Amino acid sequence: MNLFTRMSAVVIMTCFVSACGGGNSDSSNNSGPSIVNVAKTLSQGPTGPAISMTNNGRAVAVWSSWSSSSSSLWVNHYTPDSGWGIAQLAGSGTGIESGAKVAVNSSGSGVLAWIRQINSSKEILAAVYHPVDGWSAPTVLDSTQIGAPDITVLMDENGIATVFWHRLTVGTNMNTTVMTSRHTANVWDASQVLVSGTSTMDQKFVGNSSGQIMAIWQQSNPDPNDQFSHNYNSFVRMLIPGSGWSTAQPIGNNVPEMNGSMYYNPTTTPGHYTPRISLDNQGNALTLWLEAYYQGDSYHITVNTFAAVNGWGTPQAIGSISADSTLAVSPFVSDSSATSYVSLVDCQYSYSSTVSNIFVVTYKASIGWTINKVIDSLPFYCLSPRISVGKNGNLYLTWLQIDGNNIHLWSKQYSTVSGWGSSRRFDNWSGDIATYETAWDSSGNIIVIWSQNSGDSWVTLAKPLD
Repeated sequence: MNLFTRMSAVVIMTCFVSACGGGNSDSSNNSGPSIVNVAKTLSQGPTGPAISMTNNGRAVAVWSSWSSSSSSLWVNHYTPDSGWGIAQLAGSGTGIESGAKVAVNSSGSGVLAWIRQINSSKEILAAVYHPVDGWSAPTVLDSTQIGAPDITVLMDENGIATVFWHRLTVGTNMNTTVMTSRHTANVWDASQVLVSGTSTMDQKFVGNSSGQIMAIWQQSNPDPNDQFSHNYNSFVRMLIPGSGWSTAQPIGNNVPEMNGSMYYNPTTTPGHYTPRISLDNQGNALTLWLEAYYQGDSYHITVNTFAAVNGWGTPQAIGSISADSTLAVSPFVSDSSATSYVSLVDCQYSYSSTVSNIFVVTYKASIGWTINKVIDSLPFYCLSPRISVGKNGNLYLTWLQIDGNNIHLWSKQYSTVSGWGSSRRFDNWSGDIATYETAWDSSGNIIVIWSQNSGDSWVTLAKPLD
């Protein structure tokens, strides 16, 4: 059954205005973004948007449009030849539907998963897309103790979809259980527990074209030498098609638990933070996270590598960030030369001033890990860093920047010829930005999608970056 039987009456602007590419000018980008959908009277603001792009430049975007008491899910498809199509209503059409994520593969197959709330009950729903048949009817994957689900979706080149989400652990509002379900042979598998009782909701999941998947998270386990203490570490599990999930394996340094009275402190507490992971098509992986060994300790930027032949290496600290910082870490990306990148925002806030630094961590097999500061002591609060790989190997760093009371989207380009250019504002509207995502293909085509306040409503906007 086609999920999208109700067509939007909104006509979509399909004329994209090219974004400015490189250069060292600090002037704002004045080209107008294309409106993907106008979401009227958003009393609670939009959720999302999310976007996924294939290797041939096609993309699917999803977002929620809110009214005063409900929300509806929308999708739109993008093709390089004709641009964006007409936005379509998605989801089940009942309750409050939000938090959607989407993934597509190079053949055009896709998966969409989202949260539906009816009264106080929350459910995880999912649908799959086939280029000929369209979207399937939604399937309920879970309706048990859904907290803040933080959905992740993956779609491999064989058309197998995987969804991850969270449940609240019984008896506590601190720990979560990570759930997963896979769509194979035209049916959804029964939901299963992937990780039980994690100490953070910042888990990450990545897959490759052959269907391998890796999950990374932070967890506290009982100390075998002290029944009253725990050790914090970063853990991974790997899915091998045909073999199932591996057992959980620690890949970092054990951080012993300290006396509970020392945890309430404005600086760091012992533990592991912000795990990130990358997986290539040969089954090799890169991981990054931050460790703090004692109260007020710096965040130690720690990395580890996985070789498909030899397994995990030894955790290695490559730098540190002040204990006073608020952190944000981007997903990994890799370019055509098998060089991988991840960015970190280090924001130090005080009552009198705020200073942000942004680092880019680089991994190349022949060199190893390097870390460079590309923005030094910017007098604003920054968050949500992302790196995209454009044409000719150029990199684009994007982030949200709070300038006083305004939140805008900024970018900075790295040219293989001239290095890092100057920062420039990417959006050109006066209203605040709520959230944004980027997607890019193997040819270096990049699309940025974001939600922004237009003054009397929220709108979802999209524009090419390269």
